[in-house]
Amino acid sequence: MEDFDKLYKLYNKKIYSYLLYLCKDSLVAEELLQETFYLAIKNIEKFRGESRVSTWIYSISKNVYLSWLRDKNKRNNIHDYDFNNKLVQQDKSDERIIQEEELRDLFKLIDKIEEPYREVILMRAVNKLSYREISEIMNRKESWVRVIFHRGKVKLKDLIKNKGEM
Repeated sequence: MEDFDKLYKLYNKKIYSYLLYLCKDSLVAEELLQETFYLAIKNIEKFRGESRVSTWIYSISKNVYLSWLRDKNKRNNIHDYDFNNKLVQQDKSDERIIQEEELRDLFKLIDKIEEPYREVILMRAVNKLSYREISEIMNRKESWVRVIFHRGKVKLKDLIKNKGEM
């Protein structure tokens, strides 16, 4: 169990950020995070060691999210997230507030990019996963991930250049 505590401490913030981006609700992300680690504990004997542990946990979190999405039938309103209600405004410096606004704007632009580009950009640029890890999570070839990431970056650059208009 001590090893599992180390795993949790190592990956919980990254998985939480990933889930928060996907579901756009901090309470749901927390619930999905707990479900992810519950399933990881429950199914640890099924981990074959063919991939890294981080890849395995990301795969679980993605499946937990997709299951939640199907069960709750949230497809039509998953992007109704209001960052302003989720950020705690406590004596933040002007620089910090500007950084948060820029990050919100960037996430809004990323949301305008269609799948699978959006998910690959999130996993690669935000969560710092390797191409190999992403390919394992998405059950695709590494070359496919590289191409999708490149094309997604081009789409994102175009959105930034055109101020959000595709």
